[in-house]
Amino acid sequence: MKLSHSVLFLVATLTAGLVTPEPARATDGRIQISQTAATTGRLAGDAPGFPITIASSGSYVLVSDLDLTGELNPQFTTAIEITADWVTLDMGGHTIKGTNNCTTTSTSSEAGSVNCTYTANGDAIYGLNQEGVSVRNGSISGMGRHGVILGDGATVESVTVRHGGGTGIYVGDGSRVHDVAMQDLAANGVTCWGPCRVSNARIVTTGGDGIYGAFSGSDAALLVDASSVRYASDAAVQGSGYMLVHNTNAWVNGRGFVSTSKGMLVDSSTAYESNTMGFEFENGTLLHGNSALNNDGDGYHMNGSSRGVLILENVARGNSGYPLYLTVQQPYGLNVFSSNPLNGYTLESNVCGSNTSC
Repeated sequence: MKLSHSVLFLVATLTAGLVTPEPARATDGRIQISQTAATTGRLAGDAPGFPITIASSGSYVLVSDLDLTGELNPQFTTAIEITADWVTLDMGGHTIKGTNNCTTTSTSSEAGSVNCTYTANGDAIYGLNQEGVSVRNGSISGMGRHGVILGDGATVESVTVRHGGGTGIYVGDGSRVHDVAMQDLAANGVTCWGPCRVSNARIVTTGGDGIYGAFSGSDAALLVDASSVRYASDAAVQGSGYMLVHNTNAWVNGRGFVSTSKGMLVDSSTAYESNTMGFEFENGTLLHGNSALNNDGDGYHMNGSSRGVLILENVARGNSGYPLYLTVQQPYGLNVFSSNPLNGYTLESNVCGSNTSC
């Protein structure tokens, strides 16, 4: 028996609202995400409203800003949640915007605290349990918690995060963070959970560390290159595993460069006007070609009974404590220090004021 045209029309009308509209695609095939898509739920596996859920691997692009300010509780709202591996998200130069605002007590000569309107759990982009996610080319402002939080093998580049109640960028094992800017955050600027590389990062005013590496494996390493941190309440760069730092400036932070359990190799870097120490180090440390200037503690400070330390061709000037503090004898030489007492074994002559020995 054939159904009448009126019955077919009625069935089509009733079922039309049950079908998820086909997502819009850019000319290059990338799936488009917009404020309109958030309200209608155009992606497969995504319900209307925030968060927009990316549930399939592939390439996505923002084609408009995502504005959370009209949500009932924007500080608890996540803009984009990624539940699939191997997702690439191009923010297209757009902004994800919330309502949080953060202020600081820092002055031009001392790092202070950061106070935010909210410390909640709304993230701009959340994909902590996924692997191989890339986010690039956009801005985030006013989140209740983190800006971007991703899992292992992540890439975050050309992203700015401001005014957040948590960390700017949080990534897992084997990740890369490049060309990013962080400002006015309640926690850390960048957190790496596992070995990762951070390069060309510009971080200003954080309630925790500028860059922090948290490691559960003994061979994990944090690599930091060509970056700058200013007004971090705690350390500019801190790691609980091995640290390799090159050409990085720490200006007016709670502490400068800090290794808490493993050694670090730091070269061509500067710690200036830290509230305490310029460089704090453990076993297996090489410091070469660095400057510790006007810090309110020691310029270079050994923690505990560390071994395997070598300190060559560094500068320490105007620090309130020792230019170099060693708990046991370690080799150092060819440094330029102010006239403060030092202990250690000299491989080559140091320059201490107008003297060639210390």
